Amino acid sequence: MEAAEGAPDLESTPSALGRLELERPGMTPAIDFVLTLILRLIAAVMAVIGVIELALRRVLVDAGINGELQSAVLIVVAILLIVAALRLLGGVFGVLITLLLVLLIVNLLMPGLHIPTTAHV
Repeated sequence: MEAAEGAPDLESTPSALGRLELERPGMTPAIDFVLTLILRLIAAVMAVIGVIELALRRVLVDAGINGELQSAVLIVVAILLIVAALRLLGGVFGVLITLLLVLLIVNLLMPGLHIPTTAHV
């Protein structure tokens, strides 16, 4: 199939549909990526804690425990779950935060350093 006369040949020229160039200065894409990983990990931990909290709330209601005692039990369980999550995933958080700090330092020391980012759509 040939292109109409005067129309650009889409197969040989880059287009906005075929290729998306992301122009972001310095280390910003890498920093954004690490921050996204940290936030997604935190969101996953919070989702698991929320599921456990809802299940425990149902058990407590079925057992006839309501009001302040229920709130106290749920707060203690939430604190224990947060501590458990940090102990289990502390190494991952530590590595991600260390990587983030290294990227920030590299960005400060070498502001001209650019990571090429091209996404194919």
